Formats: sequence, structure tokens, C-alpha cells
Amino acid sequence: MSDAFAIAAVTACMSHLLRQRLADATASGIVNANATVSAQPPDRISQDEQQPISRLNLFLYEVSSNAGWANAHQPSRDLGGARVANPFLALDLHYLVSAFGIADFESEILLAHAMQLFHETPGLSRAAIREVLDPGPPDAPMRLPQAFRQRAVALAEQIERITITPRFLKTDEMSKIWTSLQAHYRSSMAYDVTVVLIESTKPARSAPPVLTRGAGDRGVAVGANLLPPVPTLAAVEVAGGQPVATFGDTITLRGHHLDRANVSARFRNQRLERDLTVASTSTATQADAVLANATPANTWAAGVYDAQLEVTRAGEANPRRTNILPLVLAPSIKKNSAAPTVLPGNRLRVKLECIPPLRVRQSASLFVGAHELPMKAPAGPPADVTKPTFVGPLPSDMLVSGRQHLLRLRVDGIESRHILLPKSTDPHGTPPRFDPDQLLTIP
Repeated sequence: MSDAFAIAAVTACMSHLLRQRLADATASGIVNANATVSAQPPDRISQDEQQPISRLNLFLYEVSSNAGWANAHQPSRDLGGARVANPFLALDLHYLVSAFGIADFESEILLAHAMQLFHETPGLSRAAIREVLDPGPPDAPMRLPQAFRQRAVALAEQIERITITPRFLKTDEMSKIWTSLQAHYRSSMAYDVTVVLIESTKPARSAPPVLTRGAGDRGVAVGANLLPPVPTLAAVEVAGGQPVATFGDTITLRGHHLDRANVSARFRNQRLERDLTVASTSTATQADAVLANATPANTWAAGVYDAQLEVTRAGEANPRRTNILPLVLAPSIKKNSAAPTVLPGNRLRVKLECIPPLRVRQSASLFVGAHELPMKAPAGPPADVTKPTFVGPLPSDMLVSGRQHLLRLRVDGIESRHILLPKSTDPHGTPPRFDPDQLLTIP
């Protein structure tokens, strides 16, 4: 299969064909014997007034995707992101053949020879490509570098044959091309070359063939309902109807097909690259996970987690994983740990204990009432912080001794829980209230 040298290989082969055809034009004696073939942007071609040279110029002015091959070998990755196929980079190449003549009729003769060539040779055969790009002969004048030929000759091995088709551009299309090239117009003809297939050589996974479908080749299991037959999560719920979880909570993961002997909950924080597992108990429709029992121990961090269940079915050696749902773990302020100190200049310093600890790369601030206090940066190299200190100015009327203010700890944009919700069994509909354990008393 061809590689990244394929585009240059096509240009080299087409230039070689033009050079062979140019011999017919120069042999007639009408065209300058020094006429040549180039593959340069037209704006780089300048005619020397002392020794002008007639030429045919081949220029790749556009590359587009080939619609027929664009979706081959797709999808290229599985749900876990592993490469399962190397899809083709399928390209159509669009060339402009321009004639530069120094005498009357030379441009017309040169262009006609080029058009007749590609009319009689509407493609590049494998033999023609191997002839032009033969990697055997060493470097020599008028021959492509051997190192290039050794890589570019792979073009002959691609599965699709390369075809050359004329493209008759209208005046406005040709005008746009030459205007964008910022060069003087020369007699030109456009050609479409299709298809160039560039394939990656990176290793991909390839599953072995299926020999049997289940034990005894009984086929797939069919359920008499519309539910998917695999374990699936529908919701992640926190005790008490809270929108976010804390370190000591028990999480309920609801779904279906969860009643298996071996079930574990998995949580992943993409930003902090943390993976935790909690052994769970389950029924057919729910599994409970105690966050404090996660392994590795003491590695929780406030943030957003991908939550899913890993279920091992009876008779199956490999576990199945459910879909992913989000879980927000909020920071907590340990009860009675907040120690305030009033500093000169109406400044307040609060030291408290954060659960879970603040991890490296996490940002934190403390809200006293409606006012935000930034965290004081710890001394030394970056490290996890269990007992952060927050210092900042407050209005003088908030620093009156004995006044109480609501505390809210914010870590990476996630605030600690500070509202107590009524129980679902409360017949009187008690309204929500602030958590009294999150109140700070000014000394």
C-alpha cells in the first residue's frame, strides 16, 4: 500500500510521461530543442529574456477527498479508543498543465501534445509506475533520487488503479485559479487524478473469527421485552436527594440486568487521571457503592467522575461494563474544623480540614457569606493539602464578634454541600435549610 510519498510519486510519473512526449514535439524542429518539463508553482516560473526556454509545467493546485473510499475501514477505533483498522486517506489530485512558449505557436503545440498524451494514456499502470520509480538503479543525472524511488514505488501496489481524466474548466474557474496563483495566465488544461490511497502502518487490533455462538453454539439470548440485553445504567443517585456526593456517601446506581454475584462500581476522573473501584452489592435494578470503601484507598478528589458498573455474568469469564454516567463528588469541610482569626486591616484567616484533601493542580477558595477568600499557597513544592488556609478582606460589619456566616468551600468550581433537604417521607414538607455545621462564628 502506498504511503505519504504517493502524491509526489504521481507527480513524478506524470512528469516523466510529459518528458517522453516532449521529444516528439522537439523532434519536429518547430519547438525549441531546449524545451523542458517542470513541476513548479506557476508564479516561480520566470522566462529569462536572454535565454528563454519553452516548457510544460505540471502543478498540483488542489487535493480533495475521494467520496468512494472515504468511509472504507470505518469506524477505525472501538469504544475504548483502541485502533481496530487503518482507514485509507483517499485523495483525488487536481493538476494544471500549462504551456510556456517563446515563439509563435509553441504554447499551442506543447499543450496539444500534453493533451494528446493524457487522452491516449488515461491512467498510470502498475508497470509504468515501476518503470519510472524503479528503486534499483543508483543516483544519476536526469534520474530521480534513489532514496525517493525506494519509498515512492509503493504506489504501484495500491489496490485501486490510478486514472487521469480531463477537467474542462469554465472561464471564471480558470480565472480564479490563476488569480490565486498571482501569476500571468498561460494556456492551460486541468486534469483530475484519482484515486491515491495512503494507508497508515500503525498496528491495529484484529479479532479472531467466531467459532461458536455461546455454550453449545446455542446462539444469542433473546429477552421478551424491549430492554437491551446487557447491563445498563439509567441513573446515579445520591442519598437524601442531594445533587452531589461527598466522601462518606453511599451511591445508588440504578438500571437493569445488574443482579450478578460479582459487581463492582468504577469511577474515573479524566482531568486528574484517577481510577477507583468500589465492591458493590446489587439487585436486578440497582447497585449500592460506599465511596469510602474505594480502592486504591485515600485517592478520592473533588471533581466530576465517569461512573459505570462492571458486571460478571454467570458462565462468563470476562466482565461486562455498563454505559457511563456522571457523578459529581463535592468537597466537605470537616465538622468543627474551621478556625477563624481576625487580622489587622479587616482581614480574616480561616484554616480548616478538607475532605478529600486538595490534590495537586486543583484550585480552591472559601466563601464566607457572599465573599470569596482565596487559598493561601502552601510553602514548598506542589503537594496534596489536607488543611488549607484561606485569607482575604471582609466588610467590617461581617467581622463583629459573635456573628455567624455560612461557609462554602469551592474546589475546581464544585461547592461543598451546605443545604439540608427534607426527607422524602416528611409529611409536613419541611423547607430546605442551611446546614448548621457549615456556619462560622467570628471570634
